[in-house]
Amino acid sequence: MSANAVFQDIEQQVLKLDQKKRAYLAEKLIYSLEKNSDHDPKSIEKLWISESRKRYGNYKKGKTSAIPVDEAFKKAFASIK
Repeated sequence: MSANAVFQDIEQQVLKLDQKKRAYLAEKLIYSLEKNSDHDPKSIEKLWISESRKRYGNYKKGKTSAIPVDEAFKKAFASIK
């Protein structure tokens, strides 16, 4: 089985998990990336909190609109393939 096929199989299996398990796995994967970077995970977390507050504020002010999470993931996955 090729590496791409293995990746696709893992992706399909992960997407079948319930939301809580997917969120847990996402957190673990992000942490594993942060661990190997030059940045402190706590400072990265603070930056994400700031960014999320900014985005939420823009949403509440009507400057941006929301899209369903499945559409957001579809777009995100398409951008990395």
